[in-house]
Amino acid sequence: VKPEYLDILAGFLLGDGSLAKNKSKLTAYRLSKNHGLKQYEYMLHCMNIFYGAEREVKSGYTGKPICGFTTKSLVLPQKFVDSFYTNGIKDIKNITEYITPRTLAYWYMDDGSLGRNYCRLHTEGFTQQECVLLQDVLKNKFNIQSTVCLSKNKYYFISITSDRHKLFNLISQYMH
Repeated sequence: VKPEYLDILAGFLLGDGSLAKNKSKLTAYRLSKNHGLKQYEYMLHCMNIFYGAEREVKSGYTGKPICGFTTKSLVLPQKFVDSFYTNGIKDIKNITEYITPRTLAYWYMDDGSLGRNYCRLHTEGFTQQECVLLQDVLKNKFNIQSTVCLSKNKYYFISITSDRHKLFNLISQYMH
């Protein structure tokens, strides 16, 4: 992957994307991303960023139709992979250098939602500690205030209220 695409890949990994080690190549990984059918055009946009991606058409969990893709082997810097994974499990740490406004845009397009008075970045797969790390990145790198919230006493998400307009001004040029 070209270094200029690592920030997009970071957005994918904060959102719906995941990496799996390519067992036949020591330094290569495959990116997988799945979306609901309503996000088909967005999925095609994401798929076209990485040459040679192959489409998937049904969920491995429910068997229902979805849209998504898996890339062919991507050679990634080990430092980048280690920032998002520990022993093959998503575990974010030391990601600040990979987070740009474009990262935030792809994260929002993957896992964001907008209400009347708030914007949410959904982080259901992350621990509270990881959400606090993401909250710190938003504050320290972009001066965006946020709150880590608990949904259904089970899942964490990041809520942005007073600075939601600041977020959208920052990411609007990258939105698909």
